[in-house]
Amino acid sequence: MIYRKSLIYHPKKEFEVVNLTPELEDLIKGLKLIDAKIDIQCKHTTAGLIVNEDEKGIIYDLENAVERLAPRSVYHRHDDFAVREVKQPDERTNGPAHQMAILLLPETTVYVKDSKLDLGTYQSVMLVDLDGRKRKREVVLYCEEIGIVDLRRKRIKAPYSR
Repeated sequence: MIYRKSLIYHPKKEFEVVNLTPELEDLIKGLKLIDAKIDIQCKHTTAGLIVNEDEKGIIYDLENAVERLAPRSVYHRHDDFAVREVKQPDERTNGPAHQMAILLLPETTVYVKDSKLDLGTYQSVMLVDLDGRKRKREVVLYCEEIGIVDLRRKRIKAPYSR
C-alpha cells in the first residue's frame, strides 16, 4: 500500500531552510512503518530538497554559494516583463530563485529500516526555499511499505501487515 501525505509550509524569508526530518519521523511512527521507502517531492520551481547536515554554518554557506552562482544583482531575462512571453497577473521577479533551484533536487527518496529513517549520522532531509516571500510551499510524501532482503544475513523481512 502507498500512503500520501502533503506538508504545507509558509516561509517567512526569501531564503529559508526547513528540516523535514521530524515530520518524516512522525509519519513513520503514525503509520507504524517498519521497513519502507519514502519518496519526497517538492512541488515548486523555486525550491528544492537536500540531504545534508542541519547546521547553521552549512546553511549560511549554502545561501552564500547559491547567491554567488545566481546573483540577484545581475540581469535575469525571466524578470524582464517587457520581453517575457508568459507571465501571471501577480508575478514577481524571481529569476535568480529559478536559477538556484536548478542546482537542487525536486525530489529525493529515503528509506526506513527497523522503524527508523536510514540516514547517516548527521544527515537530515531539508526543504530549501529560494523565493519564500509570502507563498506557501507544498512537499508531498509517498510512503510504501517494502520487504527488505538483507544480503549479509540472508534472511527476508516481509512488509509489516496490520
